[in-house]
Amino acid sequence: MKRLYILLTLLVAAATNLAAQTDGYKPFVEEGKRWVCYSTSMNSKSDNISYLIEGDSVVAGQNYKIVWSVNSRNQKTLTALVREEGFRVYIIEYEDVEKVLYDFSDPSKSEYHGPVTFLPTTRQGRSGFVSDDSEFMVIEGIGLDAASAGTPFNPTCAFLTCDCYNYLDHVEDAQGNVVYYGKGYMQPLVREGVVWHYAYRNVPEGFPFDDEQITLSNHKVEFRGDTIIGGQEYKKCYLYETEQLDPSVTEPVAFMREKNGIVRVIYDYLSTYRSAEKPYSYTSDENNGNDERVIYDFFNFFLLIETACPSEYPVIETVGEVQLGDLPVPVHKYQFKDYIDVEGVGADSPMSGYLFDPYPPLPTCICSMPLGLIKLEDSDGKLLHKGHYYDEYYSSVRQVDAKTGVISFDGRSLRVTGQGVVEVINTSGAVVGHHSVSSATATISTADLPSGIYLVQLSTATGRQTKKIVIP
Repeated sequence: MKRLYILLTLLVAAATNLAAQTDGYKPFVEEGKRWVCYSTSMNSKSDNISYLIEGDSVVAGQNYKIVWSVNSRNQKTLTALVREEGFRVYIIEYEDVEKVLYDFSDPSKSEYHGPVTFLPTTRQGRSGFVSDDSEFMVIEGIGLDAASAGTPFNPTCAFLTCDCYNYLDHVEDAQGNVVYYGKGYMQPLVREGVVWHYAYRNVPEGFPFDDEQITLSNHKVEFRGDTIIGGQEYKKCYLYETEQLDPSVTEPVAFMREKNGIVRVIYDYLSTYRSAEKPYSYTSDENNGNDERVIYDFFNFFLLIETACPSEYPVIETVGEVQLGDLPVPVHKYQFKDYIDVEGVGADSPMSGYLFDPYPPLPTCICSMPLGLIKLEDSDGKLLHKGHYYDEYYSSVRQVDAKTGVISFDGRSLRVTGQGVVEVINTSGAVVGHHSVSSATATISTADLPSGIYLVQLSTATGRQTKKIVIP
């Protein structure tokens, strides 16, 4: 009886220990789970291929789940049988021999991995392991997630020198919800629902001027609405120099489209950006008229740019990752230039300009111009990414606000914080509005002014603040 009690105690302890080890474990083998992958050919994406767990099978008394490969035409081919026990995933392929596909407690125990050293890591809330060269990851419940080799159900070539280029895009649960984004997933740049904020340097006209008169303002860029040009669908890109995001009071500065990470632009015929020529941009291989240019290629950037102009920018390489909201995205750097491009964000360097007109030619004097990215927000105002000018912009604005007050415009009226004199000046230089502000905050109507562009100057005892507004 005593022996039975001891045995039961040991069994309960073992079960408790196993439960503790597997608590929160995210299983790999689940009915309806789908891995969406793609391979590359000729520096571009080929058709997607998915791996779907669907159905059951029994081999030598063991229960297995069936893995199907599904092509873009939804044709299914039986690929493998898998089962999961503890932290291990077993697989039967063509040889009808069971092998260890993954061991999520110790990836070196897999029969598919070569002599690779792994280190613990986490990605998107999942535990896992990363190779010591950071090229390959084995993630709990996901399997292999490599930059350009192997698939979760055939990880062998990830650890060999071969010409296979396969990418994990994302993983879906049985309901079609994305539960994981792979290293092959590309966050699109051309998308609605986000707002880019840019620091714009305001320099007074004429010389001499005091450095304290140079201020920074916040220009905003967003995509809203679609249009068809030459049979291709483009997103309309708007630039706002006021607080209000209203495309009805302005025209698009550019029309942009994106396919497989390649971003193409046509500058609006009314825009000053139409004639912009960048040394690294080039005519598209899918050219939609002579004005379409490729300004980003987040998929195969360095190969295409090297071909276009090897003397200017011979190599662009991936140098790491940053968080874009909850998603890690790669960062690309020009080898011989201090230029940084972030996937899904665009140019993010000193003096990098707007996303639709990156890296403009630098002027030979101090003048008004866009400097670079402050931040990226979603439509609810949630911060997704801090740009190069994030801290510098807000520090500068706090200094200006403390010295000379604040001018804001909502499209209908001016709101002024700071005691002094407010002048509204039209494009001919005539003062069309003169107001004395004696209270801490004042609201000035612009209803009597015709539509157009104006400069608003607030002069206080400590300095002058100037803001450009557009009255619709």
